[in-house]
Amino acid sequence: MNEALLELREIRENNLRKSATVVRLWVSDVEPKIYRLGHEKWVILEQVLIAALDVGNLDLAQVCLNHLRKRFPESSRVKRLYGMYLEASNKIDDARNIYKQILDKETTDVIARKRLITIFKAQGCINNAIDELNKYLKIFMADVEAWGELSDLYLAQGDYKHAAFCMEEVILANPHNHLLHERLAEIKYSEGGVENLELARAYFAQACRINPLNIRALYGLILAASSLSGKLTEKTLAALLEESSNAAVSHQYSLPPPNAVARVGGGGSGGGSFDSKRENHQLIIWAVGKLKKIYLDAGMVAPVALANVIKAKVGTTSRETPALPLSSSRLRGDYAALPEMFECLSTSLEESPRQHKK
Repeated sequence: MNEALLELREIRENNLRKSATVVRLWVSDVEPKIYRLGHEKWVILEQVLIAALDVGNLDLAQVCLNHLRKRFPESSRVKRLYGMYLEASNKIDDARNIYKQILDKETTDVIARKRLITIFKAQGCINNAIDELNKYLKIFMADVEAWGELSDLYLAQGDYKHAAFCMEEVILANPHNHLLHERLAEIKYSEGGVENLELARAYFAQACRINPLNIRALYGLILAASSLSGKLTEKTLAALLEESSNAAVSHQYSLPPPNAVARVGGGGSGGGSFDSKRENHQLIIWAVGKLKKIYLDAGMVAPVALANVIKAKVGTTSRETPALPLSSSRLRGDYAALPEMFECLSTSLEESPRQHKK
């Protein structure tokens, strides 16, 4: 029995999900000697009850619940367990009433409110789930997982504006996670409009800046930049790639010089946004080159959309692509540095052919 108790304690303290093991240890070793458990008896009963609900053993859950309700008849903790038992018994309305009674007495009960949100979500009542989750976040504003869940719920309703706001809150808690920047960029891209496309381009670029091997962000950067610069044909893109290694063909496509950048705002370094067709083209060049290198390094064949553009370049150009430069005066998570990053990126693309020739 001592070994069983030690194993149950280890599972409980490490928050492991081994429900079948917990039920087996209880039935075979612990339950016959329940009178010897002492004060640890109630914690083990709670552990076994949750494990029994997880494996669908409602009879065992009922036995454990009866012990707990008899010992703690007014406990909110036991009432929550009773609500979970009602959920498992498919008595959803009764479970919801139990959770509401708990919240009426104690509005800061985290588990009861989360269970209530889960019920609404399981029933497909997304609007009710959103309302409850907003109430929860008014009390626990630092819960990053709740912000992420709320963003998903807004996306399920097609509310991109509020979904983007929630994702921004998640990024504030973890600004160096490239997947979060990529997620926000996708939301902004889906929302549409020039302003949102510019934000999508910025967040895709930030994701690429943090992790240059993020293929999804690289493709997103190409899509956002292409949407802002108009439809880009394969012929034009091939010419732009040629231009990155040979500036002699630039006059054929009447592209503005790299420093012809329209700034919006104060005009200072990093203080405005780019509205230059050439800047978008340069971003596309960098992203396509980076994708080419990723596919080559992996020994894979590039997708048709890229292969048609770069197949003539595979054997002639360097496999090195310029890295996104980091300004010494700015941090990686500083969004104000993004326009400055675009400018540095264009400079790197212009300088890289000369460095290659050397």
